[in-house]
Amino acid sequence: MKGIFKRTIAAALGVLCAVPFAAMSQPDSQPVTVHAASVRTDSSGRKMEYLDRGVYAVNAGNAVFVSWRSLEEDPAGCAFNLYRTTDGTTTKLNASPITGGTNYTDTTADQTKDNTYFVKMVTGGAETATDGSFTLKAGGSIFTKGNAGAAQVM
Repeated sequence: MKGIFKRTIAAALGVLCAVPFAAMSQPDSQPVTVHAASVRTDSSGRKMEYLDRGVYAVNAGNAVFVSWRSLEEDPAGCAFNLYRTTDGTTTKLNASPITGGTNYTDTTADQTKDNTYFVKMVTGGAETATDGSFTLKAGGSIFTKGNAGAAQVM
């Protein structure tokens, strides 16, 4: 089952990277504007690009696979709480803070409705809001099973 999730995430990243180039190759399309990410400096003086958590959710059949970024400046021993907002109601999905990974399989999502996912970092028992969320549209997935289990864009 893990292989399917990894292939799905890899395909999603491929689509996200390919879409701007596909739009630029269309003669009738509008120009694509790319904005540079904010740059910040860490405590050692190195320049670092600003990244949010990059939360992403994928329809995995009878569940939703949710993934997010771990960042270099995350404190050692930090954990995460994952939240889902559906029809204006926000629900914490995990019973205890998530450690050892930055993903979760949501088996309780109502996929007939829009579901927005976001995470909060937990350090020393205290939650901290983080930037980034993702909304998986009702019944939506941009993926279908393809050859040898690879995902294809519909």
